[in-house]
Amino acid sequence: MCKANNLSSGTAAEAAAVLAAAQMELQHSNVGSILSPSPQQVSPASIIAQLRGQQLKAVMKNDQIPPQISNHPPLRIQTNPPKNMSLKTLKKLSSSTGTIKPRFLPIKRNISMMGQLDQLSLLRERLSHKIGIIYVGPGQVEQNKILSNETASPLFNSFVSSLAWMVEIKNHSGFKGGIDQNYNFGEYLPYYADYSNEVVFHIPSYWPSNPVNRDEQQIHKKKHVGNDWVRIVWTEHYNEYRPNTITSSFNHVNIIVSPVPNQKLFRIRVHTQQDTRQNTVQFRPFGPLQDWSLVTPDALPELVRQTAIRANLNVRLSQSGFMLPQQARENRLKQISHFVQKEDVTETVCSLFVPNKSAE
Repeated sequence: MCKANNLSSGTAAEAAAVLAAAQMELQHSNVGSILSPSPQQVSPASIIAQLRGQQLKAVMKNDQIPPQISNHPPLRIQTNPPKNMSLKTLKKLSSSTGTIKPRFLPIKRNISMMGQLDQLSLLRERLSHKIGIIYVGPGQVEQNKILSNETASPLFNSFVSSLAWMVEIKNHSGFKGGIDQNYNFGEYLPYYADYSNEVVFHIPSYWPSNPVNRDEQQIHKKKHVGNDWVRIVWTEHYNEYRPNTITSSFNHVNIIVSPVPNQKLFRIRVHTQQDTRQNTVQFRPFGPLQDWSLVTPDALPELVRQTAIRANLNVRLSQSGFMLPQQARENRLKQISHFVQKEDVTETVCSLFVPNKSAE
């Protein structure tokens, strides 16, 4: 009996010692976290919400439109694969998807197929849009006066800076909307892009007038804005803007923005007009802005931009023969497949070791 008691007491002592050691180890392992707790992480969404709240306060205080925080930065399109990407790496990438099995398929080079490949490389991956932005100053009602503007109000300039990025024309590799630096349009271009769209804004008030040839009609400005299907008209005139002020047979949609006096709001008018030529544009509903909308300053740039993009796409979809970029590339790949001719593996390997005459 005593022996059993001694055994049980020894076992209890050992268990107590093990428990004490475990507690000490746990305390040592947690001492760092107890003394220096990890800082609370802040999500990007909360940061953006905080910044937008600060911008709204700045609007109410200074009566200005702050720069818009964009959720879609410009995309860098890489047309050529990296030079350091080996065949082994490409095989790993293709095999990791589980749908494409890596294999070597030798094909014969021919002029027709190479020409089709060149055409494929020229096709754009995203939709491209040209949208005009017209500034109408106080008291301006005539076309030549409006197109002759070379300056604009600070409120308009702040709106444009929230609508697009200013990129250098000479270094810009994306869509340019027909703007060339050689034609005296300045050094910078208002540009916006997301995952599916590229947008160039034509702003005549940012372009110099043509005083040399006394071009009262400002033809060099109107040839771009006049060909834009969609225009954003920023008017500070007290009268209603007439959509036919700037004459054009190509303009289909006018999104008119006018500040509401003493209200810190902007009134939106949306005018659509049918094409006067043979092909009539059948307008589908588009938005998000609708006629007679009232918009706050912080929401204005994003809503106007998205409405203009959807209106421009609406016009393009009504045209016969229009295809989305994915459809155009798919059709081109189908055409290329008709020119593919298989080549014997032996001939392909032998051609790799043929001496190059130019190297001799």
